[in-house]
Amino acid sequence: MTPDKPIFYIARFILEAESAFALLTGMSDGTFDNSLLRDANNLPTISGTSLAGVLRHRFEGITDEKTTQKVFGYADQTQENDQASNVHFSWGCLHDSNDQPVEGRIDQSQIQSDGLLERLSLEHLIVRERVALNKRGVAKDKMKYDQTLAPKGCRFSVEMSYWSDKENDPLWDRLLALLKHPLRLGSGTRNGYGLFKTKQLYQTCYNLCCDIRKKDHYANFSQLTGTALNDIKQFEKEPLYNKELHDIQMTLEAEDFWRFGQTGSPLKPSDKVPNLVPLSEPIIQWNESSNPIKGEFYNERRHIVVPASGVKGALVHRLEYHYRRLTNDYATPENTAYAEKEETRVKDHCIADLLGYAADTQKEESLGQAGLLYFHDVFMPYQAVDLAHLMHTSIDRFTGGVRDGYLFSEEMVWKKQWTLTIDIDWDRLTLLQQQKQQEGENDPYPSLFEALQLTLSDLGEGRLALGAGASKGHGYFELQGTTKYSDNAKQWMGEA
Repeated sequence: MTPDKPIFYIARFILEAESAFALLTGMSDGTFDNSLLRDANNLPTISGTSLAGVLRHRFEGITDEKTTQKVFGYADQTQENDQASNVHFSWGCLHDSNDQPVEGRIDQSQIQSDGLLERLSLEHLIVRERVALNKRGVAKDKMKYDQTLAPKGCRFSVEMSYWSDKENDPLWDRLLALLKHPLRLGSGTRNGYGLFKTKQLYQTCYNLCCDIRKKDHYANFSQLTGTALNDIKQFEKEPLYNKELHDIQMTLEAEDFWRFGQTGSPLKPSDKVPNLVPLSEPIIQWNESSNPIKGEFYNERRHIVVPASGVKGALVHRLEYHYRRLTNDYATPENTAYAEKEETRVKDHCIADLLGYAADTQKEESLGQAGLLYFHDVFMPYQAVDLAHLMHTSIDRFTGGVRDGYLFSEEMVWKKQWTLTIDIDWDRLTLLQQQKQQEGENDPYPSLFEALQLTLSDLGEGRLALGAGASKGHGYFELQGTTKYSDNAKQWMGEA
């Protein structure tokens, strides 16, 4: 508190992971290239800096830079006019199986006696295999790696506070409004990771100015100090937005069999364990009707996963094809740029704006760029009738018999509908478009969005396969109904 900012706003809220997430330490654990960020109890957590960074970026998108600096602070190059942030965030405290936040250091016996905490304290909760494909459909050099994740369904309690010089500060209302929308935290947010939704939001305000009429504010504020994150007696519940708006949604159903992934545990009982199985993951499920609310995390409750990274990878190649066709950028002997390395060619086009690309840093500045599209993971419950085991063999060309060691089986998903969801970062898109116009370039985005629309049409009309087994006829889908676009997407993609 400072004399010129005596008004104290505080909010306590619960975030629930709508997808697997990767909030990482940036260091290897000796087995995998990255390790999950954990608290003193060795449980997954959310750092306050992660929340502050994401919300600052969002806040700047709805206001100007000067106001953002006033709220979140800034560092001056001369180090003479620095300003500390007026917004403060706690770290996220994981909820136990009784839906209560775990605060402070607890005994190992308490963790082992709680089924949910015991499972989440394990070293590697979920591991996804990742691979990048080149234009020939095979793995790129050194682009096969593993990703460590925490499961969908984790809940965290967080506290946010703000010092202001006025009551009913509209800037506080803007901060609360940001929490009412889904957040993306951590690594791989364009590939389906790190989607969080606010489940509950409570807030209150204290006027701590030197005024005899505000004695009750002082008394209530003193009682607040040191209370637990789930103590909301002095707080008012904030209404949340019930309707989720997405920019592109397609409901797809496979023509026959399909599968994402390769290794793992089979989902359907069988005498012979299949060699190849669909990607599946356990998720945390909360029973809201029980008192207290109960959370459970069992391997038996796995869900079939359609990974956003697998969908995005297939769309990338078809998108580049359509964009180059629309802009007459063909591979010819005269087109020397096309003969260069694939990564360089992609960066030179606005395809990189839409999908992003990775690169090293130079002089402490990143050469990479995040994409404008956010793809969503899909988690589907299943029954035994949704799965089938297919046997495969390879025939010797000379004898007509089975080749030794080439009899194998795979577990495939039959039909089953799922919805592809894509969101677009409109703030960054508008900024990039303005930059290109200032530089005198023609606007490339109409052709780019037309290419995206054609790519989605290929997917929905069975001309673009997803997942494994495309050469055997697997992974082709049909659009159910029509593709749904938001108002912004309709305008940009010519659907209005």
